[in-house]
Amino acid sequence: LHLSAQTNFCQRLFIKGCEAEQAVGMYLRYNATAQYEESEKLLSADQTKNVPFDVMKADFENGIYPLDVLVHGFKTLSEEEYGEEKSLYDNQATLLGYTSYKVVQVSLDEQWPDEIKENVTRQYAVGHGRKGWKIFEITEK
Repeated sequence: LHLSAQTNFCQRLFIKGCEAEQAVGMYLRYNATAQYEESEKLLSADQTKNVPFDVMKADFENGIYPLDVLVHGFKTLSEEEYGEEKSLYDNQATLLGYTSYKVVQVSLDEQWPDEIKENVTRQYAVGHGRKGWKIFEITEK
């Protein structure tokens, strides 16, 4: 999946797999194309307080944003693979009223105006509730 904010272009988003992976893919797409209002809709209410969309928007307007994002892959992790964080995710999911959740790992490269960040790995905890799939935790690994 190749995303580019500079040209406001996104290849057709087609992710085989679960809806949690699709939610993460759309979140990345919206961020790459500076559609922060749409990105915010994919986050849990408490997570929107942790993501500085106002700063991101101001940075974008000042030319500080990833010029290019190359997503290498999405992987839904097993409980064994995110075991250290499981109790944290269990508690958050329960507090937020999610009936289930999945942890999606994404590996990507980002090209910023002044540097290239390669092999970035992030984990997204994505819960399922009445309003669909919502990202409730983002961790850089």
